[in-house]
Parts: sequence; structure tokens; C-alpha cells
Amino acid sequence: MEGDDVAGPFIYFLVDQTGEVQYVGKSEEKNVLMRWSRPGDGGPAKRYWTHSTPSGGCVFNIAADLQSGKGPFHLRFVPLSDLRSQCSSALGIDPALSEKDALVKAERSLIAALKPCWDGGTKGGTR
Repeated sequence: MEGDDVAGPFIYFLVDQTGEVQYVGKSEEKNVLMRWSRPGDGGPAKRYWTHSTPSGGCVFNIAADLQSGKGPFHLRFVPLSDLRSQCSSALGIDPALSEKDALVKAERSLIAALKPCWDGGTKGGTR
């Protein structure tokens, strides 16, 4: 459970086997892995390993790419506090922004810079 002791919120990256960022996301959860597990709704488990929306989302992209021979994928993350202290001007994060607004701004800035394909960009393939 690497990073279990690191406090959020977080910006996270899904990276393919070549190191190319495929997705940039944000997590307001206490632990970044909680973003990827969901509460069980009436089932036997308290949490289920998923991060999906009814329209698909990242899990569907990961599954499709794994089925086509791509992968493995790796989760990388950084606490927003680190981004604010080390990269705020590069990401356009005004120090006066609330934590929630700074998280949104950091995610949008990183998506614009990295153009990951699962966020609608063109790097790492087309989708």
C-alpha cells in the first residue's frame, strides 16, 4: 500500500508500460486508492475494486487496452500540497485558491500539458 500514509487530496496519473501518461485524474479521498475502490451497495464486501461510470470511464479504457495487448498500467500520484508548494506557478494555481479549486485547476493544467488519450487528448494513442 505504497503511499498509504500520504494525505490527499491528490492528482493521479495512469501510466502505460512505456511511461506514457494515459489519464490524469483528481482524488479528494483520504487515500488515493480509495478513488479506485467503491463502497459495496448491499453486497458482501464493504468495498469493490472499480472506478467506473455508467458510460464507461477509465476502467473500460484499461480493459480494452489490456485485451488488445497493451499494459501493464501503473498508478502514480502526488499530493496537491506538493504541487502547490513546488509547481503552483507552472500550473497556474493561485495561492489564494481554495483546496477544491486548486485541485480542479491542477488537474486541468496537467491534462492540457500532457494531453493523455483517455482524457480526450492525443498522446499515447487515439480514442
